[in-house]
This record gives sequence, C-alpha cells and structure tokens, in this order.
Amino acid sequence: MAWYELKDIYPYTDQFIFQQLIEYGQRTNPISITQAIEKQGAEPFPRFNEIYGFYIKTSRSPLTPPIRVEYPQYLHGQEDWIASYVLTTSLTTYEAEFDGLPKAICLAHKDAKITRAIMKEIYRRGITTMLEEGVNVKLLGLIWGFTLE
Repeated sequence: MAWYELKDIYPYTDQFIFQQLIEYGQRTNPISITQAIEKQGAEPFPRFNEIYGFYIKTSRSPLTPPIRVEYPQYLHGQEDWIASYVLTTSLTTYEAEFDGLPKAICLAHKDAKITRAIMKEIYRRGITTMLEEGVNVKLLGLIWGFTLE
C-alpha cells in the first residue's frame, strides 16, 4: 500500500488486498521492499543489497491469504524461478497456520516457535520460584488463568 501511495487512503493491508485479487499460482509484480519501507517514513540508510519482494498465492484455500516473498537485489529478474520454487515447495495442510507455506519455512517455524503451552509452563515456574522466595505475587499482573488461591 505504501509503494502505491495508498496506505493513508485505505485502511487495508497488502495481504488483504492481494487475497481479493490473485488466484492460486499467481503473483504480483516485484517491488522494492526497501523503498516501500522508506516511503512509510523509515530513515534511509546505506545497504549492501536492496530487498525486493512480491506476493504469491500458494494455497488453493480461499481462506489462506497470499504470502510475501522477499529476496536480495542480486536475484532481481529471477522472480519467475523464485515463484516457481516457492509454489512447488508449499504445503497443503488443514493447519491454517502452515497452509501454503514452503516446507522449509514450516520446519523452521515448528523448531523455533515457543508455543503457548511452553510459555504457560515458563510463567508457572517463575511464579512458583517467586512464591518460594517470599515475593508478594499479588502485585504481579497474573494472566493465562493462573490463580494463587
């Protein structure tokens, strides 16, 4: 939206707009992500490579939005190859969180993401440690349904 100077005119995200416009396997024209960010008011700074990107619809599900693919300037002009690679490695799954994502991204996400259950356990252990140390935990903003009663 910033690239086309529409960000202040319409309240929609890029992803929402392109979900309405492109079908499975289609992609947008590439743009300079670097310049789009600078159009939004980011301070320009020297870079080794400019970043380019495009949106591509990688899922047949109408509920799954297109994904943005970003790549360095030295691959500019190779968008057809990049789009083909992204499309052929994208997964079809019932898990909305992973549908349409390339397999490598899904694997990295599963390995790196801290799940809600893990965060609850970390929080519970922190509260237990504080209780053992005699801290008045009523002063903490308890969340996620933990009670001390």
